[in-house]
Amino acid sequence: MDITSSVYGFIQDIEKNPSQSLISLTVANKDNILFNFKKEPYIKNGKQLVFSVTKSFVSLAIGMIYDKGLIQLDDSIMKYLGAYAPKDLDSKMKDITIRHLLTMTSGVVDENIYKMIESNDFRTYYLSQTVKYTPGTHYHYHSLSTHMLSAIFTEATGVLVEDYLEENLLKPIGIYNFKFARANEGITFGGYGLSIDEIGLTKLGQLLLNHGNVKGVQYISKAYLDLATSPQAIKQDYVGNPGTKSIGFQYGFQFHVSPNLSYRADGAFGQVVVIYKGLAIITTMRYTDYEYLYEMIYKHFNEEPVVKASPDALDQYLKTLTFKIDMKDFKVPLNQSYTLKDNPLKIKEVEFNHHGVILTYQDLRKNEFNYNQKQDTFGKSYAPKDFYFTEQPHFVNASWVEKDLLKLQVLYVETPIISDYYFRFIGNTLELEYKTSGNFLVGGFKVTSI
Repeated sequence: MDITSSVYGFIQDIEKNPSQSLISLTVANKDNILFNFKKEPYIKNGKQLVFSVTKSFVSLAIGMIYDKGLIQLDDSIMKYLGAYAPKDLDSKMKDITIRHLLTMTSGVVDENIYKMIESNDFRTYYLSQTVKYTPGTHYHYHSLSTHMLSAIFTEATGVLVEDYLEENLLKPIGIYNFKFARANEGITFGGYGLSIDEIGLTKLGQLLLNHGNVKGVQYISKAYLDLATSPQAIKQDYVGNPGTKSIGFQYGFQFHVSPNLSYRADGAFGQVVVIYKGLAIITTMRYTDYEYLYEMIYKHFNEEPVVKASPDALDQYLKTLTFKIDMKDFKVPLNQSYTLKDNPLKIKEVEFNHHGVILTYQDLRKNEFNYNQKQDTFGKSYAPKDFYFTEQPHFVNASWVEKDLLKLQVLYVETPIISDYYFRFIGNTLELEYKTSGNFLVGGFKVTSI
């Protein structure tokens, strides 16, 4: 396969489609990295939040202890989680097995992230739900079900998923730059929340391409991986849908399976590890249309390239791709401060100075966004990540959209999250419009100064 031409054609098709916003692309075979690119200002080999790719790592952990005989796939979840059950437990909970959790067929469908976050124990919150469908009969994607796999793992082993994987899989195969999220009860959150670099995602892809074996060591049995990456459940709502031709309608054990029998670890907004024709094709993105993304993967990564390109042509094209903007003519607004009316982010005051914008919140916490006129520095600010607000690195693009409308685009470079602040100056009044993408916690709003 002509990887240079495949990559060139794929990226060109992705870049011309406004529904796609590619951060990085890595392509590897079972032994080597063949291509690795990440757009500035996102940091090459820096961690990225990969959302539900976390689920596939949890599946690997389950497979490892299944291989050791510590659990059976058809064990009832109540064998492990009985201590966390509420008094009014749905009697059908005892019919849910580990296999049902792995295949998203538990029959539990309700999932409210805000109620989950407010609960003291995600395990008890899950066990308080109604089992709507007979377990094993109905597919419904459900992140908290995967978290129950993490809980079962810890009950069966006495250790956290993240600690077990670090010692017994990740570090041994060369994955060092990662961090899992924690649930309120203190265990590894299984549903999403893993941050990992593209090298780590590549190592995952190569582990799968080598059927669980790395340099002669069998970390996970081929038998388990064959089950995990082949159809085990049907996504009944996807069958016959013309918009799922490339996505597919089959599911394994925390892996999605496509009609061409490629399969993938799949995270929100375009974080994917696709196994196809002997390759691991890895993307991180700010947002995507999944059907188009997979259609382009299957279009371009074939024996005969759609377009022909030389290494030099590809290199020159990649140099044109960046999220940075030209700020050489940026004019700094006047020094002034505004007090805002109540708003969802609880921003109390906005201050403009020569260096940037300072947001002061009702709890007196501050976020400072420098104008970054040379486009060469990073800052830190509090923003949503996983299901919490936390301080994280950011990069700022500043521009005047109109004469009186200043836009600050804040890129949180370890996530797909983009926060856009539009400041409109209307006489002595400031109007702030906030827009965001790539997170589950906050939405946009408009507010004016007092």
